[in-house]
Amino acid sequence: MDILRFAQLWARRFGFDIFHYNSGEHPVARRQRLIENYCIDTVLDVGANADQFGLELRRQLEYRGHIVSFEPLRAAYAELRQAARGDASWKVLCTGRYAKHANHPCRVQFGKQLNFGDDAIACRGSAQLALRR
Repeated sequence: MDILRFAQLWARRFGFDIFHYNSGEHPVARRQRLIENYCIDTVLDVGANADQFGLELRRQLEYRGHIVSFEPLRAAYAELRQAARGDASWKVLCTGRYAKHANHPCRVQFGKQLNFGDDAIACRGSAQLALRR
């Protein structure tokens, strides 16, 4: 029995699995490359639910930029706030029917230089988001 097979069998006794990690195809690795290649420093997570995506960004990708999560459902919003508690770079907005943010515009400003190999593109501007019921 080779060492990899032995390690797999041993790990499964404890509820774990060992497998080959292909960084070219794994979804988490692809997201990491996107964040790094496009210098993403703010993520808008719309329809965040209980925020599996935000937690993945923080825990698996070790993303330290800003996250703005929008969630219309009260129960999911409560879970989301709990997940983001203590994280100053993670803003959570409830956009549901009775939320104080409902039907109010939200202005997002950006200014960043995006690098594509030898080319660089300076992006500046703003976008108006309408949060509606």
